[in-house]
Parts: sequence; structure tokens; C-alpha cells
Amino acid sequence: MPDFIVRTPEQLPDLLQAFRKQTGITQAEAAVRLGVTQQTMSALERNAEKVSAARLMKLLSIL
Repeated sequence: MPDFIVRTPEQLPDLLQAFRKQTGITQAEAAVRLGVTQQTMSALERNAEKVSAARLMKLLSIL
């Protein structure tokens, strides 16, 4: 997997969505693995810059 450099928080939403789609899992599947609702997962992808570091790291490990 290539390295990805994130320089601003605003880059996170597109990056997380791309990672999820690349792994072939839906928002609902990612949500179950993360322990949140699909709606929360959707909001997380849209507003990733506001997510706690712990939740972000857990999501990245899923993806």
C-alpha cells in the first residue's frame, strides 16, 4: 500500500471514503466493525476532521 500524506484535516473525509471503497466494504459494514450506526459512519466520513484520534485510528485499522 502506498504512503498517504495528510497535511490538513479537510483531506480526511475523501481519504477515508476512498480507503473504505478500496477495501470493498459498505458504510454499514464499516459501522458494524467500528461499533457505531451507519448514520454515524456517514457523518464520520463527512466530518472526519472532528473525529477523536482514538476513533480515527480504530477506523483506519478496519480499513
